[in-house]
Amino acid sequence: MTNIPWEQNPFFATEVPENGNELFDALAALKYEGTPDEQATNFREQGNECFKVGKIKDAFEYYTEGIQAKPTDLNLLAALYSNRAACQIKMENFGRAYDDCTESLKCVPNNVKCYYRMATAKLRLHKYDDALVCIDLGLNLKKNDPEFIKLRDFCIEMKKRMTITEEPKNYEKFLRKKGIVQRDFDLMTDMGMYVPLNINIDKDSDVLLFPVIVLYPESNQSDCLRDCTPDTQLEDILFTLMADGLPWDKAHRYNIKNCIVKVHDKETDEQVVVLKQMKLMNLLRNYSFLYKSAAFLYVYPAK
Repeated sequence: MTNIPWEQNPFFATEVPENGNELFDALAALKYEGTPDEQATNFREQGNECFKVGKIKDAFEYYTEGIQAKPTDLNLLAALYSNRAACQIKMENFGRAYDDCTESLKCVPNNVKCYYRMATAKLRLHKYDDALVCIDLGLNLKKNDPEFIKLRDFCIEMKKRMTITEEPKNYEKFLRKKGIVQRDFDLMTDMGMYVPLNINIDKDSDVLLFPVIVLYPESNQSDCLRDCTPDTQLEDILFTLMADGLPWDKAHRYNIKNCIVKVHDKETDEQVVVLKQMKLMNLLRNYSFLYKSAAFLYVYPAK
């Protein structure tokens, strides 16, 4: 066997050689060996490992490769679609998450997780009636499930809060007064995605939409919600992120009830604790904490 420098060994190399390498090619081919079911199982397992540690983009790619392997085991295919839907939700591709769940249910009609994820996707799209239908379907399969009941109560509450205003709100004037510029900027997230973020106003509803970046300083993690409205409460944001638990929070230190939310007030250069019942518009009025057209929240576990 020919000796090669250790840094060119696929097990230690930090990048793939541009001109190819027999060992790299051989290892890459291993994942495509075996039957379609064996390949898909391998991809699902790798995707699960990535999802557990918060590598959502990588998990998404593995689940996609598993689906493309065309397994014959319908339970396996259903799991791949359902797991990819969980990634879609994390990446805020809510419509695609719903589609993936639909495909999963074609394989296994009684997949309860799918109905929960479908309901979550519809909720995030503000389609509350559709979300409630999905919740009822889930409860038919798993009666009195506390997670579905909690989601249903939350959905009903959000539906009550939804109001139709006849007079357009002059958000542009408000933004100018606060010195907020409507411009795009790019954020490299921990999911390995290059995400354009900007504040804008929905032309149909005249509702202000802006991104919220949630930082977890003690855990060196972050999340991003791209289209929040002024009426969004902080606890709504926390529910969206924590309803299924944070994938990297193995010790379960973060939960909606006990975590602490702060904003950094640029005028005082201090982090200020804010109530989780506050709406984002109230924060905009009372604190100077926007940076480059995004709202930054700092979330800490309870001591």
